[in-house]
Amino acid sequence: MSSGRVPPKDKYNVTYWCYLFMGLGLLLPWNAFITAVDYFTALYPGQHVDRVIPVAYNVPNLLAMSATLPFSQSLGARLRIILGFSGFLAATIAIPVIDAIMLGGSREGTSSTYAITLFFAALLGASDGVAQGSLFGAAGCLPAKYTQAVCSGTSWSGLVVSMLRIVTKAALPTTPAGLRSSAFLYFEIASVIVALCIIIDGVVIPRLSVVRHFKACGPGAPSSDSAAWRKKGDAFVTSQSSDGAGAVSATDTAEIEMVALEDVTGNEEGGMALLNSGPQKPQLEFRDYLAVVQHMKLEAVSLVIIYWVTLAIFPGFLAEDVHSEEIGDWYPILLITAYNFGDVAGKCGPLVFPFFQPRLVLLLSAVRFVFVPAFYFASVYVAPAWVIGLLTLALGATNGHLTACAMMSAPRGLDQVKAELSGILSALFLVVGITIGAFSGYVWGVV
Repeated sequence: MSSGRVPPKDKYNVTYWCYLFMGLGLLLPWNAFITAVDYFTALYPGQHVDRVIPVAYNVPNLLAMSATLPFSQSLGARLRIILGFSGFLAATIAIPVIDAIMLGGSREGTSSTYAITLFFAALLGASDGVAQGSLFGAAGCLPAKYTQAVCSGTSWSGLVVSMLRIVTKAALPTTPAGLRSSAFLYFEIASVIVALCIIIDGVVIPRLSVVRHFKACGPGAPSSDSAAWRKKGDAFVTSQSSDGAGAVSATDTAEIEMVALEDVTGNEEGGMALLNSGPQKPQLEFRDYLAVVQHMKLEAVSLVIIYWVTLAIFPGFLAEDVHSEEIGDWYPILLITAYNFGDVAGKCGPLVFPFFQPRLVLLLSAVRFVFVPAFYFASVYVAPAWVIGLLTLALGATNGHLTACAMMSAPRGLDQVKAELSGILSALFLVVGITIGAFSGYVWGVV
């Protein structure tokens, strides 16, 4: 009899690429908004659009994520993800439609179109609040590399849009018509990718063998990165093995799979029923939430600090407060691209470089506060472009690597239900940091 059951191989890394693509779609609409900042600035001069939009986006993001947290067990992750991405689709389609119907090619927008634009930025944020925690929660029930895939996808979204911005700026004239055409291209591409994400999450992911394997283990089972299992009566609880590795006996595996199959009898097509509902999830109590927060407290504080620092500087400071006569209006575009390149490299880092443990992640996150005075003095004393560029690259790389380490670490050692909850809470603390950072950046800009 086998001493354990090895999860199926992720053939051609299809599962990994699906989660990376979902991460790409998760933040592509947001990156389309902030990369089209020159289009919005031209329409609404004097409104500090590059700082107002992040606030309009992040506050509803935080509120929506907090509001959906109590329903994480009653509303399936797949439903929440699809609802969130549907909101993305509505917002990305709306901006070009508003321009075509209400502005008709006008050089400047109106107070009404500005308010509507901020409404859709808020819708985008609320949709992110619903989808982001759910996606990280779903990935948290799988091996840690799938959480890294989602993180990596979010960083690729920024780099893809930045590269598109460079191409469109080089190819199109810097006129209202040229800015409008480039902005529309971002939103059209974002709409297509978001629509593909809805299909992937609703149709493809539920049929993947890796996902089916871990979901079939049941909600009371340890997540893929937790300790070994031991059977006690009718419940499965975590137990630390001598080598710290997870193992499941062949008998226990068979029993778990029988329970899972019984729960989807008569509706097992493509594994959809199993993944939308699965074995009955135990209702979490308040003390369970506290226990998960206690388990991931270092990661939670790290994520708040990481994004507080990052959003205080990016993108508002880079777009408004640094200038170069030689580079001109290419300067903020190249700086944002440098940040996104660093973010991609950083989030891919755990696949290549040593995985930072939570205490070290927290320490390095706190050290990042030095970026604030560094950028401030670099701006005041008009540092050369290469100095600002290196600072920006470092800001992105540290943001990416520390984020990936914290997000991958949070679910470790938890059962399936609590691992999913830790993914949701990780996203929540991340958004708390983003919101604080966005307000800090706004205050920095207007004071």
